[in-house]
Amino acid sequence: MLSLGKLAPGGHAYYVEAVALGAEEYYTGAREAPGQWVGSASGRLGLEGEVEAEVLSRILRHADPSGVYRLTAARSVPTVAAYDTTFCAPKSVSLLFALGAPEVSNEVRNAQDVSVGAALGVLERVACRGRRGRGGSTLVDGDGFVAAAFRHRTSRAADPHLHTHVLLANLVHAPVDDRWTALDGRPIFTWLQTVGHLYDAQLRWELSQRLGVEWGAVGKTGTAEISGVPPEAVREFSTRRKEIEAHIHEHPGANPQVATYATRRAKDHDLDANSLLPAWRERAAAAGLDDRAVEGLLDRTALGGPPAPGSADAEALYGWLAGPSGLTEKASTFGDRDLIRAICVALPGGAPVDGVLALADGFLRSDHVVALRGGDGGDVIRRADGATVAARSDESRWTTPDMLEVEHRLLTTGGRRRATGFGVATRSSLDRAVRVRTLSEEQEASAPGLLVG
Repeated sequence: MLSLGKLAPGGHAYYVEAVALGAEEYYTGAREAPGQWVGSASGRLGLEGEVEAEVLSRILRHADPSGVYRLTAARSVPTVAAYDTTFCAPKSVSLLFALGAPEVSNEVRNAQDVSVGAALGVLERVACRGRRGRGGSTLVDGDGFVAAAFRHRTSRAADPHLHTHVLLANLVHAPVDDRWTALDGRPIFTWLQTVGHLYDAQLRWELSQRLGVEWGAVGKTGTAEISGVPPEAVREFSTRRKEIEAHIHEHPGANPQVATYATRRAKDHDLDANSLLPAWRERAAAAGLDDRAVEGLLDRTALGGPPAPGSADAEALYGWLAGPSGLTEKASTFGDRDLIRAICVALPGGAPVDGVLALADGFLRSDHVVALRGGDGGDVIRRADGATVAARSDESRWTTPDMLEVEHRLLTTGGRRRATGFGVATRSSLDRAVRVRTLSEEQEASAPGLLVG
């Protein structure tokens, strides 16, 4: 799962305080791993390897790493210093990381790092642009994020919680004129859910290949739990979720995001994870996840892969996507982001990010799809093989031949029935009905032509 928050100036202190002075020590270590510079544009500033607190502070103030000069033309400190994108592993994965043997924990950690990197690469390609001019009306394409990644192992409630904070500095370099400017955060928010699905799909794939774990059903959020991990164990170590649910129960109608912040406790940076592991093992065993059960999660699935475009399995997937229970089950059209998320959900064993994008590209090129409105060709996801998938879904909409046929039949039948006076309503009756039920702009525009006599 992927979440996003805005970081105010000075807010980065939480991350650098959790950086270890030495090498990482799995879950038995007392502190977190050192942060690492990531993002294609970090190298442009000579940033690589471990993150130093003072250098990060300078970057977030739009200063160069040495602090000698300012990168952007603006004189004021940016209101938003960075965007905090947090890649959270499913709870069962965190438990495997916490309770597994050292070599198992190592594989889970590596799978997390690879998955974060793959998903971040997509976000960088589709959402890296800057805003300039009065009110930020002028958009410029950037050549990558300046970012710092911090992998953490525990939640604020001291439960196992493998997650990676990636701080995207509010800073972007535009190659068109070799200038630095503020980042346009809007496409980051737009693509957040889809990139989160891609991260989860890659993580499932990595762990299936590395450790042979099997997976339960993929939920609408794109996440799945490892098969064999008792639900009681997941619940036992979901203290933060229980706190949030309790707050919502006590405050009916409370927004989940508000509840999250209302129940947020300060994180203990001096927490000794070495002392937590015995208690974790005891709690896990009581919930049905002892050492033997943890070992039983491994080597359960044969190595395989997602369907390749052009294969029978891919065609079966395309048939489902274009069918009545697929992309048009609840809407007559869909966008590129909808398609990518649907493919991720349809692959319980996961898939590499490039594999998901290849399937999406193949579907959009197939006879299962009808293009309704094309984009301007500006933003695209460019896969490793050179193929592209349009990135501005608000400018690219698609439907299926079956859906067009259904709509044609409805319009034909409606027109014929209207001529007989069947189902005709007065304008005032229609207006009253619309006030009771919320319709889309398209539905509101078409309803009078079908119903008003």
